[in-house]
Amino acid sequence: MLPVKAKEWQHSCKTLKETFVDPGEILGLEWIDIDSKNGLVTINHPVKRHNPRQLKVSTQLIYMLNTLPKKSDQIFPTTYSIMQYCFSIVRKRAAKNLQNPRLMKIHFTTFRHWEGTKIAHITPGKVLAVKKALGHKRIKNTMKYIHLNHFEDTEFDVATATTIDEMKQIAAKGFEKFDEAYGIHIFRKPKGFTS
Repeated sequence: MLPVKAKEWQHSCKTLKETFVDPGEILGLEWIDIDSKNGLVTINHPVKRHNPRQLKVSTQLIYMLNTLPKKSDQIFPTTYSIMQYCFSIVRKRAAKNLQNPRLMKIHFTTFRHWEGTKIAHITPGKVLAVKKALGHKRIKNTMKYIHLNHFEDTEFDVATATTIDEMKQIAAKGFEKFDEAYGIHIFRKPKGFTS
């Protein structure tokens, strides 16, 4: 039997996935940090070398969090060691049941590393976008995500814009908007396509 209820466990993983914050920051979340009306989560208790920040999340996550019992000021009233223990049990069980030993390589920080690398990929050369999204205080901490970025685009050309003028210029070149993250608009078009 796990010392953390399944519902809390599922909700904390969903929170990690959508916010890509440090696991210690999830445990510091309090009910006053959730803005249900605007779909925002505020990180008021950042870990060392991180900045406080506000993150947009899905209405599904807001709903899930609001279904948790409010027995404490904290949303997830537990410790890092207990969460790590539960995570290792669930990960081991999943790897065995799915016969996929690669699942054992997943850690709490995998969500964060994946998202940081993804942002570095979709915003080439925009180190400050990655720094802001991950809440780093220093560029040095952000650079590891830039160096991890070795994706190969084989199907699409990708472009990003932060202003309306940039968006117009990119759209005029045949790109279509397909995503938005942290105030960055992401466009793509099939390779070899010319407008």
